[in-house]
Amino acid sequence: MISCEPESKVPPMDAVVPCADIPVVPPSGPLTWIPSIHNYGGLDRKKGIASSCSSSSTRDSSPDRVIKRRGVKMKPPSDEGTNHRRSLNREAAFRYRERKRMEQRERRRELEQLLCHNSILKQQVKQLRGDIAEWRRKLNQFVK
Repeated sequence: MISCEPESKVPPMDAVVPCADIPVVPPSGPLTWIPSIHNYGGLDRKKGIASSCSSSSTRDSSPDRVIKRRGVKMKPPSDEGTNHRRSLNREAAFRYRERKRMEQRERRRELEQLLCHNSILKQQVKQLRGDIAEWRRKLNQFVK
């Protein structure tokens, strides 16, 4: 019998786990198995679910289907040099990310300053346009 609910037990990353024929689409990401043409037999493509969710099938016991896990599987450190390089790389990545955060904060601060300066300039433009209009009225009264 095929169950539509995800299992509560999560296998380790390097485990090869047989999977049912129903595509499992978690809310946070892509399929947990790679579909192929022969896997679409009982799939309702409009709804995206299997048409016979609760029935058993001859395909559910096929051992050729496995869950493919994404992510970097690092080999255990074989020597001190590899461990040292990984450590240096972690530190460099941390410094890079921190530098990018600081640059982003600086750009935000600069943006806030420019917005503030822009609003001050707009107020000055408004004031000067009012002064110009007032001087034009006075000039027009003087000319008449």
